[in-house]
Amino acid sequence: AVDQGRNASVFIPPGARLAFSSNVACSGDMLLSVRSSGEGATLDGKKSSNMFDISGGCSLYLEALHFVDGRGAYGGAVFAYGAGDIATKDVSFTGCEASE
Repeated sequence: AVDQGRNASVFIPPGARLAFSSNVACSGDMLLSVRSSGEGATLDGKKSSNMFDISGGCSLYLEALHFVDGRGAYGGAVFAYGAGDIATKDVSFTGCEASE
């Protein structure tokens, strides 16, 4: 997501499993909201990717998500550098590792 003067919101259906081969990058003065509901959705880094790269004032809200097997140099699931606010609700992390 890139700052286009508005916010971005993504809803992932409960029970869904998304596998990442690269991360989602967000920079600029905006809010990126990624949510599920109920049992939540699983975001899988496949031991090769952190899933979110947040910088430049971008804020991130995560809800009802299960992060698994994320891997990155500076963030196993979420790398935030110079980011805005980061908030979570009903979020879990399993097997996510940063190498630095």
